[in-house]
Amino acid sequence: MLVQDYINITGLSFITWEDAAYSTIWLSFFMVSGTELILGLFSLMAPLDMMNTYLTWVDFAGTLGSLVFYALPVIFFILATSSDTPALVLQGKSLAYFIVSIVMWVFIPTVHFTTAQGIKAYGK
Repeated sequence: MLVQDYINITGLSFITWEDAAYSTIWLSFFMVSGTELILGLFSLMAPLDMMNTYLTWVDFAGTLGSLVFYALPVIFFILATSSDTPALVLQGKSLAYFIVSIVMWVFIPTVHFTTAQGIKAYGK
C-alpha cells in the first residue's frame, strides 16, 4: 500500500499536519474505494438489490466522496508546509505521496463522473 511504511512506523496519527496527511491517505482510500470494491464484488454475486446499492454508491459516494475525502491529504500536506518544519515536509517520499494524492484527487472523480452514467445504464 502507498503508506505502508508510514503506517508501520507511526500508525494512524493526527499529531502534526503531515501525520494527518498520511493518515487520511489511508482512511480516505479505504472509505471510498475500499467500500466501492466490496460493494462491486457483492453486486456481481447478489440479487439485483445489491446492484442498485452499488450503483447508488458509485453515483453519490464514489463521486462526491472522492472529491471531498481525496482532497484532505492534499490540504493537510499544504498545511504541513506552512506550519510544521516546511523544509522537511515535501522532500523525498512525502513529495511523492503529495503528487500521488493530487493525481488521485483529480483522476478518481473524473473517472466517476465520466463512467457513472454508463454503469447505471448497465445496471438497468
